[in-house]
Amino acid sequence: MRKSRKVMAGAAAVGLMVALVPAFTSVSGAAPGDASVTIVHGIPSVGAVDVCANGSVVLVANVSFKGVATIPVAPGTYDLTVKAQNATPCTGLTLITLNGAVIASGASLSVVASLTGGSNKLDVFTNDVSNVAAGKGRVAVYHAANAGAVDVLVNGGPGLSNIAPGAVKGADLPTAAYTFSVTATGTTTPVLLNLPGVTVPAGQLLQVFAVGQPNNVDEPFQVITNTIALTTTAAPSTPTPTPAVPAANVKPAFTG
Repeated sequence: MRKSRKVMAGAAAVGLMVALVPAFTSVSGAAPGDASVTIVHGIPSVGAVDVCANGSVVLVANVSFKGVATIPVAPGTYDLTVKAQNATPCTGLTLITLNGAVIASGASLSVVASLTGGSNKLDVFTNDVSNVAAGKGRVAVYHAANAGAVDVLVNGGPGLSNIAPGAVKGADLPTAAYTFSVTATGTTTPVLLNLPGVTVPAGQLLQVFAVGQPNNVDEPFQVITNTIALTTTAAPSTPTPTPAVPAANVKPAFTG
């Protein structure tokens, strides 16, 4: 019970601070055709890391736990390694290896360092950066946690269902603050993670990376967040009827 209380208290704090976690770094000056790669450090026990390509090419250096770095990467096939941070980047102990990672021209990807079954791993996800309607944002949940498939409830009602490990699911929502709850697929209790007061910003992709393991003090189940700007589709020019004001406890319908 003590472990559960610690996890839930930490989750509530994360929920209140969601979207306040800044990018670790942002690299500008991408060449035409470069992919945009968001790198996420989701393993608290390994300390700061360097992320390297093809042995010694530094993608990003000295990333702390919960650090998020978005960088341009030329298209190609890469052998990726995560190494313990060192004064000379990419010379530390190798922690994770992922060979043959294909990065396509113009792709938007997220690469998450996480832990499953006692082994460090890299999960590669494709980001949905398609247009979003005016007044809406997109929330996407990336399952990089050491847990089975999960459902994400929104304001206590249906949301994103059956998100398998290594998968990502998202939906477009009117910009507002929501309470998201994570449960094992097909259940509503117990709540594995509660995230109150999460604002889905207009014209943004709110990335929610789930890492860690439920009821594990050393590698707690938690989220790391990041936002990516999207192109907004203009509101329709034809006037539409004004809907009635919804009740305060409305359970919004998911689209997408």
